[in-house]
Amino acid sequence: MKKFTLIFLFLPLFATAQTVPNGNFESWFWVGWSENPEFWVTDNTELGPTVTKDFDSYEGEIAMRVTAQPTSLGSYGEANTLISLTEVATALNFYAKSEVENGSVAVNVTFLNGETEVYTVHWFGNENMEEYTLVSVPLSQVLPPPGIVTHARISVSAEFADLIGGTAWISVDAMEFGEPLLVKENELNSFKIYPNPTSDVLNLQTEASVESVDIFNITGEKIRSLNAPEIEKPIDVSALSKGVYLIRFNTATSSFVKRMVIE
Repeated sequence: MKKFTLIFLFLPLFATAQTVPNGNFESWFWVGWSENPEFWVTDNTELGPTVTKDFDSYEGEIAMRVTAQPTSLGSYGEANTLISLTEVATALNFYAKSEVENGSVAVNVTFLNGETEVYTVHWFGNENMEEYTLVSVPLSQVLPPPGIVTHARISVSAEFADLIGGTAWISVDAMEFGEPLLVKENELNSFKIYPNPTSDVLNLQTEASVESVDIFNITGEKIRSLNAPEIEKPIDVSALSKGVYLIRFNTATSSFVKRMVIE
């Protein structure tokens, strides 16, 4: 078995199970000049496929690699799949390795009601992962009423700006819906926000070495980023509309997510 490290994201959720089609990426078929993973849509062309087989897999024979290739708007690559849901799963778990220079890789899960987007959960990577790394991304930050979510779209992408130049690719394997994996309670408890709910000021407290903090609204849109010195002071949130927000603490090796309510 290959060596691997761990990345944790966490929110307290209820367990459920769903299936990611061809989540082990063993099944591929030919489309034109390139092979594509079954049940996944890619932006492969005969000029330069962005989605390819990676035979250095975490398990089985094949993983899926997404590589940023030149386009008219920069270098980009993506694969996505659409899944019919009866309920929202607790987490998306997968193993990933990547190489990133002046770019980023991402795995996004967008929940839909028919064709209407309800909210999106993001996982980003901007550092190299030389060994396969377990990523456990919580999905039910806000549990919608029954029947609101009908589908989920999972996308795996890599990109960098052509003006700067760079490299971005990510290989993923063993992707499945399930429970958040291997969360360390003492690590989770070291990330605190108060008062919560709040209407004017928010305080962030952690014993970990946090590099930055991001604030997202319910749709997954990033509305504010804070650096390490800024989070040591009370944060003015009086301009935010009432509702639920997500606070993501970013360390050098992991991310932890907390939910905040603005009254």
